[in-house]
Amino acid sequence: MRVRGKVFAFVAHEGALVVKLPEQRIGELTADGIAAPMIMRGRPLREWAEISPDAAETWAALIDEAHRFVDAITP
Repeated sequence: MRVRGKVFAFVAHEGALVVKLPEQRIGELTADGIAAPMIMRGRPLREWAEISPDAAETWAALIDEAHRFVDAITP
């Protein structure tokens, strides 16, 4: 999913939702057990998290949150 040309969410090949959110929010979601940091090339990405299909009830709200975040930071 994109806003003004910037990706803010997508579903990964293994079925997890991936969202872009502020680093602090990613930490909160991870601490609550809702998400895990997205790992790329062996390193966690600061502003990206994976949300399991098991937490699908949270997806709509997190997609909305990611949309607002990326829209706000996009010039």
